Amino acid sequence: DNMVQDGSNTNHTDSDSSNNPQTKTTAEVISPPKWYKLPTTLTTASWSKISAGVLFVTFACPALSNYALFQISLGLAITLGSISPMYAMLLDWVQDRQRPPSLRRVGGAFLAIVGVVVLCLWGMETGER
Repeated sequence: DNMVQDGSNTNHTDSDSSNNPQTKTTAEVISPPKWYKLPTTLTTASWSKISAGVLFVTFACPALSNYALFQISLGLAITLGSISPMYAMLLDWVQDRQRPPSLRRVGGAFLAIVGVVVLCLWGMETGER
């Protein structure tokens, strides 16, 4: 008989070990997918969308925000920057084609915008209004 004292089978093939989770090595069971490997199944259109998103988020948004700070008043620039939750929710809804954002989310974003507007107006000197 091929049984060892601990009860394991010493005569097994490679196909047996791949089907039996008890015979897999620790590296085979624990190793997650490699984060640095790029997906190979993306189309050219998908890569174009990813590249455009990286370009806009990394370069265009900070550059345009800084440009706005020099062209308009600081309070207005901060207020316009604070509306990003509103259009982010709308873009998320349009892109994912799911149900629209809840009233709670819209209300929270609206309150955040109102808070920034109040802080900007309250912080202005009375002669600048």
